[in-house]
Amino acid sequence: MKLKLIFLMLLISLKVFSQDYIFGKISDEGKTPISSAEIINMRTDQVVFSDSNGNFMIAAIENDELRVVKNKYDRVQFRLKSDDFKSQLKVTIFASPELIQEVSLAFKPTGNLKKDLDKLPKYKKTRRLQDEITQSLKYKPTEVMPRLSTPSAFAPPNYSAGQVDVKKLAEGVAGLIGKWTKPKITEPDYNETQDFLKKLKESINKNYYYKYGLSEEQLENFLVEANQQLKLARLYRKDFDIAEIEFLLHKKFKTYTPKK
Repeated sequence: MKLKLIFLMLLISLKVFSQDYIFGKISDEGKTPISSAEIINMRTDQVVFSDSNGNFMIAAIENDELRVVKNKYDRVQFRLKSDDFKSQLKVTIFASPELIQEVSLAFKPTGNLKKDLDKLPKYKKTRRLQDEITQSLKYKPTEVMPRLSTPSAFAPPNYSAGQVDVKKLAEGVAGLIGKWTKPKITEPDYNETQDFLKKLKESINKNYYYKYGLSEEQLENFLVEANQQLKLARLYRKDFDIAEIEFLLHKKFKTYTPKK
C-alpha cells in the first residue's frame, strides 16, 4: 500500500514539474521575420534569441509568461495557453515611433524688417537680380544715344516763323510750372532701384511680354537691362508714370534679344 502511494506521488510530481517546449516565430507587421529578438520566460528567467528566420524554441509550460524584446520595437508580453503548444506560435511585434530631434532655429528676428530680411536666405533669382541691379548702379554709358530728327534742308517750310504761337507759349509756361512742381531728379541708391523694379514688375502688363514667349525670368532680365539703358529708376521712381514707362519699354522690347 505504501509502495503504491509513493509511486502515485512520484507520478504527480513528474506531471507538476515536467515542462514542454514552445516553438514560435517572430515577425513585424509586414510579415518580415525578425532575427535576434530576445524571448524571456519570466518564470524560469530563461532567455533565447530568434534566428535569421525569426524562429525560436524555449522551455515552458501552460500559463508561463513570455516577454519578447527587440531594439526599436515595442515590447510584447503574453501568457501561454494550452493551444499554443499544438502548433507554431506566431508573435507580431511593432516598430516603436522614433522621436525627431528638436530643431533649433539660428535666426532670431529683431523686429527691424530691413535687418531681418538681410539675414533670411535669398533665392537664386533674387540674388542674381540684386547683383544685376548693383551692376546697373555702377554702369555709366560712354556712347551718345542717336536722336531721330529731320535735317533742316528736308524739313517743310515754317510759315509761322517769327510769329508768337500762343498755344506753344502756353505749353511752355505749363512745362515750366511742371518742372517747378515735379520732384528733383537724383541718382537712386540700391534700395530705391530695387523697390522701383519691384513696383515696375507689378504695374506693367506682363501678358504683353508673355505672348511673345518670354518667361518670368527673361522678363526680369529685360526689366533690369531696360533700367540700365533707359535710366528708368532715376527718371520715374519719384514720379511713377506707368503709361510713359510702358511706352519706352515697348519701344525697347522691339530690339531686345532674350537670353536663353
